[in-house]
Amino acid sequence: MRDEFPHSLPGPGRMVGGVTDSLPGGGATLRGVTHHRPPGHRLRVRPSDHARPRLVAALVALLACASLAQVQAAPPLRADLQHDLDALAFREAWLGGDLDWPAVVARARDEGAVRWYHWGGSEELNLWIEAEVAPSLNAAGVRLESVRVPATRDAVDVVLADAAAGRGLGRGSVDLIWINGDNFRTLAQADLLFGPFADLIPNARWFALAEEDPAAAINRYDLGTPTLLRSIPWFAGQYVCYVDTARLPLARAPRDHAALAALARERPGRFTYVRPPDYIGTAFVQQAVVALGPAGPRLEPFLDDVALLSAAEVTRLLEPGFAYLRELEPFLLGGGGSEGERGVPVYPASAAAWERLLASGEIDLACEDNVFHAHSGVERGRLPESVRTIVFPERAMRVNKSFLAIPANAPHPAAALLLADELSSVESHLSKLALIGFPIALDLPRLSPEQRAAALEVSPDLRGLSYDDLAEHAVPDMHASWVPLIDRLWERWIAQGSGEPFADLVARLLDGS
Repeated sequence: MRDEFPHSLPGPGRMVGGVTDSLPGGGATLRGVTHHRPPGHRLRVRPSDHARPRLVAALVALLACASLAQVQAAPPLRADLQHDLDALAFREAWLGGDLDWPAVVARARDEGAVRWYHWGGSEELNLWIEAEVAPSLNAAGVRLESVRVPATRDAVDVVLADAAAGRGLGRGSVDLIWINGDNFRTLAQADLLFGPFADLIPNARWFALAEEDPAAAINRYDLGTPTLLRSIPWFAGQYVCYVDTARLPLARAPRDHAALAALARERPGRFTYVRPPDYIGTAFVQQAVVALGPAGPRLEPFLDDVALLSAAEVTRLLEPGFAYLRELEPFLLGGGGSEGERGVPVYPASAAAWERLLASGEIDLACEDNVFHAHSGVERGRLPESVRTIVFPERAMRVNKSFLAIPANAPHPAAALLLADELSSVESHLSKLALIGFPIALDLPRLSPEQRAAALEVSPDLRGLSYDDLAEHAVPDMHASWVPLIDRLWERWIAQGSGEPFADLVARLLDGS
């Protein structure tokens, strides 16, 4: 156990880790911890006997248009959708301040179920949800339907399809999404978010959310898109890479993209990266673009909406990184092995596939969006003991938070709020840290000394890095508007090997063609 917290990580959501442990049930285990959940891990608020009459009264008030003037108006939902009137009345009353939390819990019990759409690529996360989250909700009379998707965009597409079919609040398919970046921006632009709930749930107290609080910026903006309290943080990530030192000594591990290119030429076929638009693959490309920018590794040009820049300026910013990626191709796994010989580069489809290539000895380096990934992989036997985390790339290891958001057409809005609150509790965050090594997104200054000590107790090994290393090389993520363009450019310029001049391709994609 370390004797002090890392004080230098950027932002209020500094990452504290969790040891990898066991989860009971189903014959599948996560090794190491004997307890089922941290002490006190429970839903703290129980339904009030008087909650349902208040909800009915709110519905009558809405339908009769009698007392709305005395309630703080909630932001309107899209009028072109067919909303369930009872669900709509609940939303108006809750966001307007007419319902207390016991009323939410009571309605959640009446709704009986909640559908959480989340990335399903981590078996440890899936087991944790089944063994920790589902029983907590079940104790409140709510059945958790965990819907695992290969990519968050799949969940967003379900919400968009429901809206296209006219399904509004109470009539859609998705209650809660683990989301960030371009996916959140898509729902925000489509006006398909439930509303400003984040500061209203009981466990909001663990986050800096007030607009006037400087520490709240990382919680109120999602890759440049204002959250407007329509989502609450759930995961704090930093993109890190790791190597197997049995095959590549730490002294030879690259610290920047020039060193990576030199290593790839020296050891052709021993590196690759995940294919965009997978999140981890896009992040690798983003970091190359930032690190190799025309003015050096500076993020500032990428913090604005790409639509505000000219095609010439976008080309100037992106071309060095994409030229680097094209020049790297012959030396990737499956590449031709020499200059000008592209071969058939192999781009794994996911971070898990990337990890397997390293574990099997086929490549030397892989990356993830979790500073404790190497620790978890070693603990669970997926990675060899010789794996270490490295600094790469210097001054360009991006940091961000991802969030929980409720769609505007959630079928079970009260149960969605209950699940969001449960996942935002200190106990839940410490549980996922301790059991599966997922960094917390809570703001540490808001925790009590006892809670901070509990987090420190389960803080895992960084396997090669220090918290000072992470802080020194951390940068914020770029504006979400760049992501679709980068993904489309990669597909045309890299995967398809387009012979079109890069500037012309950029201009055409910016025009939407």
